[in-house]
Amino acid sequence: QKIFRNTGGVINGYVIFNLLKQGYLDEVSNKTLLSELSSIGISELIKKCKGNVYSYAWSIGWELGRIITYTEWYQKRRFLFAYSLWENKYGSPNDANIDLWIYFFESYKETLK
Repeated sequence: QKIFRNTGGVINGYVIFNLLKQGYLDEVSNKTLLSELSSIGISELIKKCKGNVYSYAWSIGWELGRIITYTEWYQKRRFLFAYSLWENKYGSPNDANIDLWIYFFESYKETLK
């Protein structure tokens, strides 16, 4: 158990270091950085209050969610959902609303950061 705890601490330290480095280099948004660091903090808090099983469950769920959200299938569905909402609100892309659609694509691209 001590080996797992120490290994977990080293891995968390490595992940935190990489997240902060990515944040410093502007490779991830502040929102993503805060979300990831908060998850590690919650996991550690659960570990201190409830025990390891709950913190492991939290970490596994968080990582599975991350794996799913980075799949091509999920990203395609996410884009189609956002596109559909925008199209319902502003209509199909045409000469009259081209500025709105350019804004949509630029804003969507920013959310992927």
